Amino acid sequence: SGYGEDYSVAAAVLFGLIVIFTPFYALLGVPVLKNHPSFTEQFWNSLLYSFQAGTFSRLEFYEVKNISLCAKFLHLLESILVPAQFAFFVIALRNRFRR
Repeated sequence: SGYGEDYSVAAAVLFGLIVIFTPFYALLGVPVLKNHPSFTEQFWNSLLYSFQAGTFSRLEFYEVKNISLCAKFLHLLESILVPAQFAFFVIALRNRFRR
């Protein structure tokens, strides 16, 4: 696949995964905020939520009440894909500097 040759491709895919999930969270209204934010504010909160879903940290910065089943599925999918892609990035980085 070539991921071991250039770590920038693995990093771009890693960043892309986080960004790709963000609009879906924003459209679903995740995270649920107490006030009704503008779409821009919701987008930035969704980006932070997406980053949180992809990390190993399981601290809940946002309330998880009233989240739809679709949003829970997206969170689960992202929590599987992003750490796996991070591992590919680390392997590619290791291969790059090992030579």
